[in-house]
Amino acid sequence: MDIPGNGRRLYISMNSTESSKKSSGTPLFSEQYVRNQAELVVKGSLNLNNLNLEDLSNLADYFIKHLNKKDNILAIQKISENILNKPDSNLSDSEKFTPKSLVILTNVFSKLFAKPDMKKAVQKIAMAIGKRDLSHFIPKDVANLASAFSKFVFDSREHAIFEELLSIHTFITDPRNSAFFDEMSLIASTMLLKACAPHSDLYPQIAAPMIKRIRSLTISQGKKSQNLMIQDGIKKTNLETLGNLCIALFPSIFQNRLKKDAFTVLANLFNHIQRKVELSRDPTNSHAKSGESYESRSIALTYYQLIKVYAQVAKQSSSKSKKAIEKWVSQMVEHKANQILDSSSYSWNLIAKLETQLAMSNTDATLEHFTLKHWKT
Repeated sequence: MDIPGNGRRLYISMNSTESSKKSSGTPLFSEQYVRNQAELVVKGSLNLNNLNLEDLSNLADYFIKHLNKKDNILAIQKISENILNKPDSNLSDSEKFTPKSLVILTNVFSKLFAKPDMKKAVQKIAMAIGKRDLSHFIPKDVANLASAFSKFVFDSREHAIFEELLSIHTFITDPRNSAFFDEMSLIASTMLLKACAPHSDLYPQIAAPMIKRIRSLTISQGKKSQNLMIQDGIKKTNLETLGNLCIALFPSIFQNRLKKDAFTVLANLFNHIQRKVELSRDPTNSHAKSGESYESRSIALTYYQLIKVYAQVAKQSSSKSKKAIEKWVSQMVEHKANQILDSSSYSWNLIAKLETQLAMSNTDATLEHFTLKHWKT
């Protein structure tokens, strides 16, 4: 199933009456057809057991991205119930359930993590993944799994989800898997490190190799061709990803063994982040025309992440850029405060969650200034 844009058609192989008349792998249905399927799922008129397992996961992915909230939740709940009713052997069978389909379902269910059935379904999927070799997954999918599992892991360490998050941690830090590790992109590295950031028992061990990998993706070792590749990669990385990377590095600032490398990465990214923030304010300048990526789905949250992290960098760093960072943070607080304060409840919920998760953090002077200045809010 190919997630559609406007006017695009879907590649899907549903085993419904209509699809059984057509061959798999060809453009079968319009977006409207799949919307109709969604309505049937919500009404209980479509038997989900008549869909093959890959299409079931793709349909869930479609629901989370394209339906209104009510239909979204109801349809995905139906799918989670279907997963819970499937034999365990189905989920463990790589021919019936591909790694990609397991990742898609886990990611979809994690977006509704407060629903009890979602946690149960993800626990079942985690147990199935635990029986597989993670080297059969691509790095981005492993990072997506870690990100999704992290949303379900709070204080309890007694369930399958934490065990699988731990197995991902073990897999990544095992030197025998260095080839897999070396294929991790900046986005995948960011997702994985951010997923472990709230977990003080996992973060220190995985942070050291992950920061080393992130350094190799953001700092050139001197070769001109490598430097051009790195600069181009950062240029194409949006502001949201860099904000997430900064917050993923945040706990390392408070750990002596990690802070030097973390500061090196953050200092190196500073000019790029400055440029992208300016672009988010004024997309008409010359950098935008050169293909610079600067987007964020929640720009207020991204600004908040950057202020929080670089306030600590300015406070603790002794680098040459210390004064420039201090000045920039102060300007961000002054100029972006209203935009942060006027952001949606969704962004504020994410900010509150971030503050709750990062238990190692301390409110720095800059953020105290921000809070006092806007005490009415």
